[in-house]
Amino acid sequence: MTRRDPVVQWSMVLLVCGVIGLSGCSAGRPPTAELAQATLAVQEADKSQAPQYAPADLNMARKELESAQQALRDKDYTKARRLAERALVDAQLAAAKAETEQARQAAAALQRSIEWVRLFCYDASNLNIRLPLCPVLSLVFSSSNQLQCGASRGHL
Repeated sequence: MTRRDPVVQWSMVLLVCGVIGLSGCSAGRPPTAELAQATLAVQEADKSQAPQYAPADLNMARKELESAQQALRDKDYTKARRLAERALVDAQLAAAKAETEQARQAAAALQRSIEWVRLFCYDASNLNIRLPLCPVLSLVFSSSNQLQCGASRGHL
């Protein structure tokens, strides 16, 4: 058996004690900050369109938040912290899903509007009808080639 340097031995002992002490401190303190963040995230998700577009995720966040609050009352701080973190993530997920669905619906509405304008201008140009709107639209959309009104084809 070889002898180790006493400084190395004491360093290892102090390191192990420090790790044990730090893990005990985080488990021993109430997770009030985590609960506050989770509560705020659930409230913000409630104010958004999450109840309409992501009700399952929002309900899961609410249940986890309630469980975290119960664990805090029971002084099970590790469980309370874990549940608060899960509630925070689920509330953020619900809000993100709601924002995504709103953006998808807005994009679909914009696409329908573009198609309507395309058809309107195409029909007007084929009938050689002068429309004050089409030259303006042809200037707006001619650079992207998304829309070609009669004015851009010389019909007006």
